Amino acid sequence: MLIAKLIILIILAFLFIITGGMVPTRYFEKNKLVMLLTILMASVGSYYLAKDVCEDLGDNSICFYFFEDETTLPPPIITDVPKPPELIIPPPIIIDVPKPPELIIPPPIIIDVPEPPPEEIDFDAIFKPKQTWNENDKQFLQRRIGLLAKFNKQVEIRDLRYQVGTATFLTTNYDANQELFILELDWQAKWLSKILPDFLPPKQVNLKIPISKAEKFIGNKPLFVKVTLEGNNFGVRGILVELNQVWEFKFSLRFVKLNSRGQKTLSTASSWDCVKDIETGLIWEVKTESNKNDKYNWDEAHTYAKRVSKKNYCGFNNWRLPTKEELLSLVDKARKAPTINTDYFPNTISWRYWSGSPLAGY
Repeated sequence: MLIAKLIILIILAFLFIITGGMVPTRYFEKNKLVMLLTILMASVGSYYLAKDVCEDLGDNSICFYFFEDETTLPPPIITDVPKPPELIIPPPIIIDVPKPPELIIPPPIIIDVPEPPPEEIDFDAIFKPKQTWNENDKQFLQRRIGLLAKFNKQVEIRDLRYQVGTATFLTTNYDANQELFILELDWQAKWLSKILPDFLPPKQVNLKIPISKAEKFIGNKPLFVKVTLEGNNFGVRGILVELNQVWEFKFSLRFVKLNSRGQKTLSTASSWDCVKDIETGLIWEVKTESNKNDKYNWDEAHTYAKRVSKKNYCGFNNWRLPTKEELLSLVDKARKAPTINTDYFPNTISWRYWSGSPLAGY
């Protein structure tokens, strides 16, 4: 293939020579235009043919210096020079320094100091003080009154150390028409009977409570007493401190038990013959199991009173039938069947009783 190309190249060179390149002929001398076209065609054909031959010969051929076409020039010979490593400034060398512990101010050191027990009340010192050698009767009386005033003040601020029991309010014991509660009392203070031996605490009392406040009383409430000095005796009132208010109900040392000789006995005595009503000053016979059902007409009742007087019963010889008003003074509306304080009159039955008047109802 290469030899064929070389032969064609020689022929073209010959044509170039005869057409005026080297030895012009007469024909071309007369026809200049034909000669120019022939030379041009021969030159172009020779150029591309020679270039093709050089390409077949390879990159090291001398033809390289005559044909500098960018499409055929071989790339320059290069070597991969390793790039010097980039100089990187290392970061500053550091070490992990442990963080010091945070300083926390500890709370103040405290200890649980047990609350001291409530101070015990010396009720003997309040109710049974001793008269000192340098104290006259008037001064002693004023001191006794002052001691009771302090006692009553603590009661009114609801100091539970002075509580004597509980009062129970039941819905079934409320009379809305009269706005009246019948309280069930539970006495628990042992000091009360010791200090006030003649006081027999009632089991029921009446207390007036408005309808608007009655519901707030339902349940058990702390019970207190207020004590005042009334001559040589104590006057006692029941106290409830509820709804920021002091509620009082009266029960004094009204009754005193007497034996058959008319001598006072303890309120806790299991046997007694008569009862003295301190409010009225009257002394009443107490019925016994053997005579509680005895019934008399009016004359027989008078005869019975005379017979008892002759016996000097309970130390008295002037027994009589009571008036209607005196009989009604014993009525306790807080009790039912019979309506009397059965703690002092235990054998009283629900029946009709004579007064000093022979007329019924008088």
